[in-house]
Amino acid sequence: MDSEGVQALIRNKEEDFKIVLNTLFKIARNILQNPLEEKFRSIKIVSKAFQEKILPFDGAIQCLLEMGFKEDGDRFTLFSETKLDDLEEVYKQLMNAEKVTLKKNLSPSLKKSQDEILQRLKSHLRHTSIYENKSLQQKARAVIPIVELNTRTEKRLREETNQELSNYQYCFLLELLHWFKYEFFTWTNQPPCTSCPESEKYSIGMLPPSDEDLLWGASRVEGYTCSNCHKILRFPRYNHPEKLLETKTGRCGEWANCFTLICKSMAYDARHVLDWTDHVWTEVFIVSMDRWLHCDSCENVCDKPLMYEQGWNKKLSLIVAADHEHIVDVTRRYTRDVNAVEIRRNEMFDSDWLKCTIRELNETTRLSMTQSRKEKLRNRLLNEEKELSSAKTETGCEYEGRTSGSLAWRLARGETDKVKDGKSKMETCEVIKPSEDEIKSGMLTLEYSSSLDKYTRITDSGKSYIGWKSLVYRHQDVMKKVEQDWKQASLKIYYF
Repeated sequence: MDSEGVQALIRNKEEDFKIVLNTLFKIARNILQNPLEEKFRSIKIVSKAFQEKILPFDGAIQCLLEMGFKEDGDRFTLFSETKLDDLEEVYKQLMNAEKVTLKKNLSPSLKKSQDEILQRLKSHLRHTSIYENKSLQQKARAVIPIVELNTRTEKRLREETNQELSNYQYCFLLELLHWFKYEFFTWTNQPPCTSCPESEKYSIGMLPPSDEDLLWGASRVEGYTCSNCHKILRFPRYNHPEKLLETKTGRCGEWANCFTLICKSMAYDARHVLDWTDHVWTEVFIVSMDRWLHCDSCENVCDKPLMYEQGWNKKLSLIVAADHEHIVDVTRRYTRDVNAVEIRRNEMFDSDWLKCTIRELNETTRLSMTQSRKEKLRNRLLNEEKELSSAKTETGCEYEGRTSGSLAWRLARGETDKVKDGKSKMETCEVIKPSEDEIKSGMLTLEYSSSLDKYTRITDSGKSYIGWKSLVYRHQDVMKKVEQDWKQASLKIYYF
């Protein structure tokens, strides 16, 4: 039946409605997520929250009574023997009232944008459930050289001097990223012609998908023609990670899709991340650090969330991370320019609408959760909210531009290194200081391995530096090129 309390709430002024609505939401959610906790079932009438956020507003106390609360001396109490059916019903009606209110005075363009965002959010959340398939996880584990990666992890642990980073779960993740990037998956700019591998290929637009393409989620099939033999080449954009374990190739969509499954198969809590400026990656939860780490498998980069804004020049607006249990707006993790992001977001959606939508989607996913899992997830989300609200600091290495994809493609997207006054901002990265032994000998020797993309400091106990750019003060028109078919890696210099 319709709640008279909710109907009365709607008649409050818009700003008052939001205040009391959020208060009632918090009361109801705390009880539904922690039904055995007595502290959430009692509200003191003299408390500041009650006096300022419930008592002054029409319909608020009536909503509490309809939820099952009773007057109990100096407080309102939901007694333990009271069933939660009425509370759940009022909670649902409050969510519906919020949606109706948010649609008022909404421009047609904004409504269309919000409808499109909603469909993408739902699709994103649905897709992540595939990573929970135990049979699929087993297939993923079968392609991972676990013994070899364990050996590499042990070596990395012995060399790691930073206490926070010296833990097995984190170091194994770094080795998993490196293996995935350089030994397992490949990047496809254009599909190869088996008859003329060296010939130019030209795009001919989209081709109709076959039944098998659709079976593996490839509703989009790019078409190309070989300039030499004129053969038609097809590049299905597979969206099913099982197929990607077989093809081992694609662009960022395929990379992030497959790598997220790989992480899940190794018992990591992993989320698939969707960026509205056309990129995807993975986030992995490291228990010892008690936080989610950004992991871009295309770039072999971990925990450099500002690189898209600072290095790739992206104008960020909305970034969401999802697994089968929840979806989170993580945009603030990836930006320092919050004001500019807010301006772009206001052109796409109403901020209250997004919060309402994500909350509603998450309520649906939690229906089948155990109580202990709900509590664990709740604490984790609270900690993440604190982290997202904190100021972001740079390491300097976030100024690296994109390395995956052809140079022409990256230039067209504006995702190469950010340069100012002819100088790369990479100059803020690591600086080598000679050790006492090196000063005495008058010699400092570095060796660079293009295959491992690593410097080794021969004259200082073999200390290593990952990434060719990590020690570069300035660079222009240079990139690391990995040729998977020839199993070669080299630094390439481009002349214009």
